[in-house]
Amino acid sequence: MPRISSHHTILIATIFVLVPALSADTLTYSDNFEGSSINPFWTVSQQQLGTVGLSTNQNHTPAGSQSLEFDPSSTPGQHDMQVIHNFSSQTQGDFSVWFYYSGEAYSDQTYYNFLNLGNTSGLPSAFVGTQDFDPTCYEAALDTSSGRTGPNANCGPFPGAATTDVGRTVGWHEFEIDDTATSLTISIDGTQVLDVAGDYSFNYVTLETFGPENSTTPTFFDDFNAVTTSAVPEPSLAVVLAIILGVTLVGGKALRPRIKLR
Repeated sequence: MPRISSHHTILIATIFVLVPALSADTLTYSDNFEGSSINPFWTVSQQQLGTVGLSTNQNHTPAGSQSLEFDPSSTPGQHDMQVIHNFSSQTQGDFSVWFYYSGEAYSDQTYYNFLNLGNTSGLPSAFVGTQDFDPTCYEAALDTSSGRTGPNANCGPFPGAATTDVGRTVGWHEFEIDDTATSLTISIDGTQVLDVAGDYSFNYVTLETFGPENSTTPTFFDDFNAVTTSAVPEPSLAVVLAIILGVTLVGGKALRPRIKLR
């Protein structure tokens, strides 16, 4: 009966230990919104009853002077302002941005203001930011086909699944979503508010302001940063064996074996 020699058996075992289970490309994106125009990394995808642009009205960047401003109009109705970046493939990574909260009273505000990761095909999606009905606490959640997972904190007048126990205070605050192959975590000002086990990926990131409010108070984002990885599926067992043994695969079948059988 044909068999592989002990030499080849040892070689195969050794190489299988060295073959990585996953290969990935890591890319870093950052934007302090200090340019003369919006970075082409972003596409302004919504300007309904409002405008999106660079502004000197607020700034978080050290030695900087600008931020990204979402400026709602005084016209009543649904306001919707958004910038988006679409990734070329399913992506994971660590995403963060600074958000300025000006502390308006609930009767004058508030809009939904989010750092959001999503998929053009639907779920999953993840977000962190403010809700229009809760002037007291920040919100964060992961939405999947199984439903919404959030901190579910008892905070503010209308607590829900997405409610965090982090109170809203005037000034700049950091939103962060850290998505890896094993978990997704959301943090506000460095404090983790949500940790969900699982492997989730996304193909776009947005900064957005929307809601039916009549407030003309603008929203500001600054110092966006993302360190992303696009996972490459591991090669099949047949391909790995072909590389190791010098076998050419055609239609999944091995041709021209280069090992001696005895």
